[in-house]
Amino acid sequence: MASIFLFFSKTFIQIFICLECISFCSYILISLERYRKLSAISGVRYLVISAIPSVFLILGLIFMYKDFTSFDVDIIYNLFQTNLNIKYIGFYDS
Repeated sequence: MASIFLFFSKTFIQIFICLECISFCSYILISLERYRKLSAISGVRYLVISAIPSVFLILGLIFMYKDFTSFDVDIIYNLFQTNLNIKYIGFYDS
């Protein structure tokens, strides 16, 4: 269900929430067998390892909001199309 919402999402916040819902389902599937120790360890390991890219995605969203003052995909796309003086990774386009 989250993959369907991911396809139709209009903002980067919705994309992040859908990706986290998909990841949460993966955590459950990995540690599904409760009575196996390896399954529980693998689930916790996957949870910790997948938290690192989530932090970088949130950091990227913060920087993007700082530059564009919007999370809307269409607004950011239109800003790129109109060739305004937009910052590209810390530098101004000349």
